[in-house]
Amino acid sequence: MTATSRQKNIYTFIGLPASGKDTQAKELALDLKTTVWGVGDLIREQISKNKDDIFIQQIERRYDKGVPQPDHVAIELVKRKLEQADRDVVLSNFPFTLAQADFMTENITKLGFAQLVIIYIKVSPETSFARATSRRVCLECGAIYPISHKGDHCKCGAMLQTRTDDDAKTVQKRITDYQKEIEIVTAYYRKKGSLIEIDGEKTIEAVRKEILAKI
Repeated sequence: MTATSRQKNIYTFIGLPASGKDTQAKELALDLKTTVWGVGDLIREQISKNKDDIFIQQIERRYDKGVPQPDHVAIELVKRKLEQADRDVVLSNFPFTLAQADFMTENITKLGFAQLVIIYIKVSPETSFARATSRRVCLECGAIYPISHKGDHCKCGAMLQTRTDDDAKTVQKRITDYQKEIEIVTAYYRKKGSLIEIDGEKTIEAVRKEILAKI
């Protein structure tokens, strides 16, 4: 059932780097006939469009170092998108901190949504590191390819690239930082009864089926 016949909901994916949250968010968005917004995508969009903006330059420097954006940056980017939504929304990597979680809890109804469903794609730090350091991405459509993929182009025609935050040192820092925040956020939503935990170590299709069975 889509948001045209009921109140709209927010489905948001969280997990370690390369846990598959972005891939699964896109799959769910297709099933719900809506779009997916990743905080990382919103940041990259702003970086590509506003190179001369000092505020965006600060965001880009943090991004390149693998440093999470301050809460006020992530919240503002997401808030603007949610205010424009007229149907179900699928988010990736938000809320990432307790402050962001509080924002979502306090503003779900104000923003016109019925409920928030948190989908936690759980993988080990070892899996996260191995996947993140062996992938290339399309910065045009967001598709992700293993390093073993033959060819330098995405199916959309754009060039594949290694993300600036996917080098080994930066990935390890991201995993350490993410793990701390994820433990806090998942505990917060587990108490509220709105957390769905998914085994991200499985195949993409198996993960997708588990998500659809639980939401």
